[in-house]
Amino acid sequence: MSARKSESGVCIVRVEVQPVHLLITVTTKCDLDRNLYTAQPGAERHFTDPDDAIRAVEEFLRSFTLPTGA
Repeated sequence: MSARKSESGVCIVRVEVQPVHLLITVTTKCDLDRNLYTAQPGAERHFTDPDDAIRAVEEFLRSFTLPTGA
């Protein structure tokens, strides 16, 4: 029996322009009890490459999909 997938979550992308590069922070929180306002802070990851940040958001979104063949 497989673990139940999260049914709701939040992903926040914050971009700060730095003198040399961008600082991109991706904060994700899965498995909310349908109430964003009482949720604890989620996992925070920092990037300077936009492509890496996009991949992190894609991973978050794909975590809500069923595996192929399920």
